Amino acid sequence: MKVIFPIFAFYPAQLGGPCNTIYWQAKNLIKKNIRCLVITRNIGIEQYDIKFNTSVNIDDIETYFNHESKFIPVRSIYRLFTEIQKKDIIHLSSFFLPITIPSIIIAKINGNKIIISPRGELSPNAIKYKSIYKLFYLNFIKIISSGIYFHSTSNQETFDIKKYFNKNIIKQLPNYIELENKINQPVSNNLLFIGRIHPIKAIENLISAISLTTIFKEKDFKLLITGPIEDFDYYHSLKALIIDLNLSNSVKFLDPVKGIEKKNLYASSYLTILPSHSENFGNVVVESLNMGTPVIASLGTPWKILNQNNAGLHVKNSPKALSEAIDSILKLKEEDYQEMRVNSINLVENEFSIQKNINKWESFYKEINDEKDR
Repeated sequence: MKVIFPIFAFYPAQLGGPCNTIYWQAKNLIKKNIRCLVITRNIGIEQYDIKFNTSVNIDDIETYFNHESKFIPVRSIYRLFTEIQKKDIIHLSSFFLPITIPSIIIAKINGNKIIISPRGELSPNAIKYKSIYKLFYLNFIKIISSGIYFHSTSNQETFDIKKYFNKNIIKQLPNYIELENKINQPVSNNLLFIGRIHPIKAIENLISAISLTTIFKEKDFKLLITGPIEDFDYYHSLKALIIDLNLSNSVKFLDPVKGIEKKNLYASSYLTILPSHSENFGNVVVESLNMGTPVIASLGTPWKILNQNNAGLHVKNSPKALSEAIDSILKLKEEDYQEMRVNSINLVENEFSIQKNINKWESFYKEINDEKDR
C-alpha cells in the first residue's frame, strides 16, 4: 500500500503546519512498511540543496518538489497521474489548492480511496476569506464527494465538516508531533506569538491585551511576534496599533524562524499565546509544550485540555480575558510555574506523540484500503 500526499508545501519548508505534520506522519508510516509519496511545489526550500522536478529522498519519503505555475499545477498533476496505482490512497490537506480537484478526479477514475484533511478551512472564520472562490471549490467537490473520507483534528472541525458533507465518514485524530529532547536554556521574560500574520489569528487582541496587563509591565516582559506575513494591510495595522498603544518598547516583530532557532525561541519563552478566532488544531501549541513552555490558547481553538492538565489556559480571545490570563500565569510562584512547564512536556508525551500513535493512522489507512467501494 502507498499513500500519496499532494500538498502545497513540504518539509523542510515551513509554510504552515502541514509541512511538518505530513512529514512526521509519513516518516513514521514508512516504519510500518507503508510507502509514502509527496507531490508538492518547490517553495520554501530555496536555501536548501534540494533538486526539483525529479524524485528526491526526504528521510525515506519519496518527494517531488515541482517548479510550476501557481494556478495550473501541470507537473504535479502529471506526477500523480503517472505514479498512482490501484491500491494507493490519496490524502489531501486542503480543499482549495489547484491540485485538489484534479487529484480527486484522477483518483475517482482510477478507483482510488480519497481522504481530505481540511486543516480548519471549513470553520466560519476561515471560510469568509475569498469566499466566492472557496464556495466554487466546495460546491464542485460536494458534487463528486461520494465515497470520500474526511479527517478532522477536533470536535469542532468534525462539526464543521458535517455541515457540508454529512453523509461522509469522518475520522477524528489530532495532529501528532515527533517528540524531541527539550532544549535546556534559561527562560527569558518573553511572551511569544508564532504563526501566520493574518486576521484570523486575532493578533490585535493580543497586542491590546498587553496594554491592559499589570505584571507584564512591572516585570519588564516583552511580546515577540514571528511568522510569515500573509496580509500586509493587516501587518501594517498591527504596527500602527503598537504605536497607538505606546507599546513600541514592549512588542517586537521578528523575522520568521525555523529549525533550531524556532525550538530555541519556544524553549526560552516564558509563555506562548495563540489568540486565534479559529484553529482546527494549532501546531504551535504542541510545539511549544514539547519544549516545556506553557500556552494560553483562545476558545476558538480546541485546547481545553490545557486547563485540565495545568499546562496553560483556555480563555476567550478578548483583550480583557487574555490580559487576565497572562497576569495569572506571570504572578505564579516559581515552583508552580515550573510545575506547569513539566506538565506541558508530559501532556505532549502522553497525548500527541506520533511515535506512540502512528498505529492509529496505520489502522485507518488499512481499513480504508481494504473496504469495498461504497
